[in-house]
Amino acid sequence: MQKEINKIVLIYEKEDESLAGEILKQLKIKSKNIMNFFGLTEVKDFKIKIWNDYEKFKEFTLPYLKEHRQESDINWVTAHTYDKNVNMLPPRFVEKIWNCDVSENEIAIDACHEFVHICQQKFTGKQNDGNIWFWEALATNLGNPEGFEWLNEEYNEYVNWNEIENAEKLNQGKQYKYIFLMGKYMLENFSHEKILDYLKNPKVLKNDEDEILKNAIEYSNKTFKSEK
Repeated sequence: MQKEINKIVLIYEKEDESLAGEILKQLKIKSKNIMNFFGLTEVKDFKIKIWNDYEKFKEFTLPYLKEHRQESDINWVTAHTYDKNVNMLPPRFVEKIWNCDVSENEIAIDACHEFVHICQQKFTGKQNDGNIWFWEALATNLGNPEGFEWLNEEYNEYVNWNEIENAEKLNQGKQYKYIFLMGKYMLENFSHEKILDYLKNPKVLKNDEDEILKNAIEYSNKTFKSEK
């Protein structure tokens, strides 16, 4: 089956029709602002696919992981844009991978995260530029910031910046809470033009990233609740 909004094509099976509707609802809310951030008037020539067969999803994904990441990541990847399309798993598979309850709304919000990656690819003309943490920092803040609202109440308990000795560490493993905080700092303190310039000139970002990390730590410690 197929649905479309703002030239975004969504492909799915009958059993995921409800999820497809929720994804389109969230994209309707967020897609225009995301495109505007990157100066894009439209994003076309890509599709969003909801996979209803987990084994086929893994089979499709594995060659890209061998090229872009570690092959062992196949055990936790639930969505990606490796082929310049959005490929997603529905809640029934994600719940088994993450070992927790997952709603259609959460998956739909994650689709907005992946849509940011599509826009980044359209803007830069690249799959990624080596600064994985920066791409993810924008995707988490522009696409699915709802997933990090827990930091407002649990910052002290779960955030330990000593785990991140330098910015390169952000590219290793699942450092999403720190990556989100880096992006939040940058979006609230840097000009829009500077952030886009970092996307265009990844070597400049590479030179600045450890200084950005130092300032982001200070900013985050002051901004989020400090009460125990």
